[in-house]
Amino acid sequence: MAPAGGTGRFDEALAWGWRLVSPKWRGEFGETAWPAKAGETRKLVVLFTDAHTTANEHEIGKTPSNLGWNNGSTQMFETMDDQCTRMKKSGVDVMIFHVLGNVKGQPYMKQCATENMYYGVKNKEDLIAAVKKATVMGNGAPRLIY
Repeated sequence: MAPAGGTGRFDEALAWGWRLVSPKWRGEFGETAWPAKAGETRKLVVLFTDAHTTANEHEIGKTPSNLGWNNGSTQMFETMDDQCTRMKKSGVDVMIFHVLGNVKGQPYMKQCATENMYYGVKNKEDLIAAVKKATVMGNGAPRLIY
């Protein structure tokens, strides 16, 4: 397995994942009964990432925020962790599959994930084992939304 080397923003991906399960967005996706109300069902946002990401202009130049090209910024990772904390407080579990990539993001990814829901993935076997473990946590029958 090789890192994707992308330049996406996983903090934005997490924000959209949260919207997809938040009752505050109920009815906004063409379904009046979806997302489910708080407490009706277990809610889980899953992020697959190599932790490579761009830094926004306002984040660049802040000490010690510049982590190098395509490695994001300390400010962005801290914002992501704050976002994850708020998600978890609202009853949403956060599962992180950290596939190779940016090691500077690892402590933040571990902090972001709900307890026992961080998976460091270095190869195909790690990925298969992590996905199997994740589906067992969902009783093997998760309802996927995207």
